[in-house]
Amino acid sequence: MSLPAPNLDDRSFQDLVDEAKRLVQLRCPEWTDNNVADPGVTLIETFAFMVDQLIYRLNRVPDLNYIKFLDLLGEQLRPPSAAIAPVRFSLAVPKATNVLIPAGTLVSTARRGQEPPISFSTQIDLDLVSVSLQHILTQAVGQEAVPQGQSIAEHSEFSCFSDVPQVGDALYVGLTQAAPNCIVRISVDCRIEGIGVDPLRPPLITEGWDGQQWTRIHLIKDTTGGLNQRGTIEIYIDQHALSTFSGLSSGWIRVRVVDAVDDQPRYTSSPQIKSIDIATIGGITNVSQCTPIINEIIGTVTGTPGEILQLNRFPLVSGQDTLTIEV
Repeated sequence: MSLPAPNLDDRSFQDLVDEAKRLVQLRCPEWTDNNVADPGVTLIETFAFMVDQLIYRLNRVPDLNYIKFLDLLGEQLRPPSAAIAPVRFSLAVPKATNVLIPAGTLVSTARRGQEPPISFSTQIDLDLVSVSLQHILTQAVGQEAVPQGQSIAEHSEFSCFSDVPQVGDALYVGLTQAAPNCIVRISVDCRIEGIGVDPLRPPLITEGWDGQQWTRIHLIKDTTGGLNQRGTIEIYIDQHALSTFSGLSSGWIRVRVVDAVDDQPRYTSSPQIKSIDIATIGGITNVSQCTPIINEIIGTVTGTPGEILQLNRFPLVSGQDTLTIEV
């Protein structure tokens, strides 16, 4: 929070009037009638009003100087803009094909009493990519990755980490497509073998390949207790790209063992996984507090030079598509 600018002069209108009256008693003792009806008091109050306005302008100087100093640093104040917020779109059931939510899709807040809802519109296209499990591998730290697709096909259990999990062990999951901006649900059938950890704070992080590096993925929900029981994991993948890992091309995400912090318990044995199912259940995109206006009639002109027509709805949001007018 920025520090408040100090007032260079904090005297009010009444302070100025009172000060003038005290000076009158010192310098004009014969002036004894200080009633508000006295013409002299009227003059005092008039000058006090004028000085009060000058003080207000003086106290604005720090703000002006602040803006000028920012100009010297190459910074400029941004103009007013529409509010922006992230919004989650959820599918009723996973789809076998991609679902496109086009830019300009309108959403609104719930109506409260007599207040009208507030409308927002999506800024870019949101593609809810239909994904499924394509590859699955396990990799102990310092070792080659081991494919586990056969185990999944035969519904046989496999260890997702070393017998005693080490920092850097990872479970790699390959999606059929990259799924940027999507919410993916991972349904896991596993057995309570990864004992020793706090199911609410397992020493694991989920990461995705964004085309350049592994970046952390936002974990929305985990009911598996750190891959220790049957449940679901919901993740939001921000940036994601197809890549090749261990000779296999896929949209890769991984669950990696990390060093425990503070009093966080560690794994004493590896979780055992029997099956994994993956589906896209939604996505997140930004919306702005604006509404697209199409085919609005703004009026009739007579052909007189300099005519001005007012839009029915304003102001316009800067940075959007060019305003097009047809005559």
